[in-house]
Amino acid sequence: EPTAIRRVKAAFHICLKELLGKQHNFKCNATPTYLDVWKDGLVFRIQIAYHREPLLLREKLTPEGMLIYRDNAEAQALELETLHKPFLTSTLHGLQQQNGSFGVVCRLAKRWLASQFLLEDIREEAADLLVASLFLHPAPFTPPSSPQVGFLRFLHLLSTFDWKNNPLIVNLNGKLT
Repeated sequence: EPTAIRRVKAAFHICLKELLGKQHNFKCNATPTYLDVWKDGLVFRIQIAYHREPLLLREKLTPEGMLIYRDNAEAQALELETLHKPFLTSTLHGLQQQNGSFGVVCRLAKRWLASQFLLEDIREEAADLLVASLFLHPAPFTPPSSPQVGFLRFLHLLSTFDWKNNPLIVNLNGKLT
């Protein structure tokens, strides 16, 4: 039952807030969907994910008593937050570990997109994936070794790719499809 799961998660956040406050003297803010913890001027957000919750949100019982599955915005949003974004974050972190200039190129690309007022249309995750494509699928070049080269290749990709007729698909397993 999705409502019951939400209540259990909210109760867990409240209990965790009390324990962290008592045992470690951390300032915390508990909400039904997450727990914010302040430590040394930084905020850490804790979200509890139950892997079956998006599936349960898709379940509907028909008047005849049949159980059917229908996709909906709430299930998609929860799946994005609890499954897809953490996978993307860990994959991009691994790419940063392999290529030291990846993070700097991402920041340069996002800064450039913001200066062109394009970040309203291009999500940050999309910008990260555009830069990742330069490192995962560098042909005909080698992966960028410096931030300047990576940023110039990012601009080259934006200006020469046929966006109107072709999608740019970044396969995070390392192959462009």
